[in-house]
Amino acid sequence: MVSTEVELCNQALSHLGESRITDLTEANERARLCNALYDGTRDELLAMFEWPFAIERVALASVSETNLTHYEYRYALPNDFLLLLDALDDENYNVIALADYRIEGNRLLCDYSPLYIRYIKRITIPGLMPEAFVLALSLALAAKLAPRLSQNFNLAMQMSTASANALLRAKSELMMAAKPRQRGRDITGRRTGLWSSVGKSGRSTTPWTESY
Repeated sequence: MVSTEVELCNQALSHLGESRITDLTEANERARLCNALYDGTRDELLAMFEWPFAIERVALASVSETNLTHYEYRYALPNDFLLLLDALDDENYNVIALADYRIEGNRLLCDYSPLYIRYIKRITIPGLMPEAFVLALSLALAAKLAPRLSQNFNLAMQMSTASANALLRAKSELMMAAKPRQRGRDITGRRTGLWSSVGKSGRSTTPWTESY
């Protein structure tokens, strides 16, 4: 299990057959490049998809500042904001139509108050990322490191393709894990289903049965 940025960068370096690092501030090209490329690569992948592990819901705080728009309210977006999934109105949490708000810089503008959002947040601790996502991230980072460390563009292409495939697997795996349990009936007429825990095969591994 990868738990630190250095460990994740070392996983990327291992894909390329490069030596490990012990700190991102080391005085060598491997550490310098990892330090320069890691944050952007991580945020890029997080913003690609509605990752269940990165979804957050918050109430936004309105800000009092010069408003040169026709919208009544200006809200500050969270510091860890990467991608808006939904803007939601009052306690009923109804989704607001896209035409009824807009984002400019780090502000969300609309005529609703209060306002809640569902968004993808920046995850900075690798230990909070599922292993499937970590693998895709390490491969994506390796694809960016390869041409800079070894000028091996063929290897960079291989890493990029491997990362794309790993992303597809991670999306499928994590969405399956986030689904609610399914219910059906067995041949005895009892209601049966599967919990949402998912194994490596992508299928639920914990059956349950309910009689009545």
